Amino acid sequence: MPVLERMEQYAKETDDVGLLLVDLVAKIKSGTPLAELVALEFPNFVNAIQGATDIPGEITGNQGVALRTIGARMGELTEVLMSPTVKPVAAPELPAAPETPAA
Repeated sequence: MPVLERMEQYAKETDDVGLLLVDLVAKIKSGTPLAELVALEFPNFVNAIQGATDIPGEITGNQGVALRTIGARMGELTEVLMSPTVKPVAAPELPAAPETPAA
């Protein structure tokens, strides 16, 4: 299938939230441990939340650009969701608790 590469305009704050969502789903699906996920994505999460209040202005300011941004990120999210699932790494087994004598 031929694929075109094009330069497009995107709504920045909407795009930040969309990229965060795509990245989170991809990492969760690949089995990234929660602690690592939080450490990796915390700066992106803070950035997305700080700009989230500007999203309504982006949508009313230029609906075409905002919808293009949402569509592009939803397309990427669909690709991630439809891709084969990577089996998560199993958590290590914890040693059994020592038996306590009956009183």
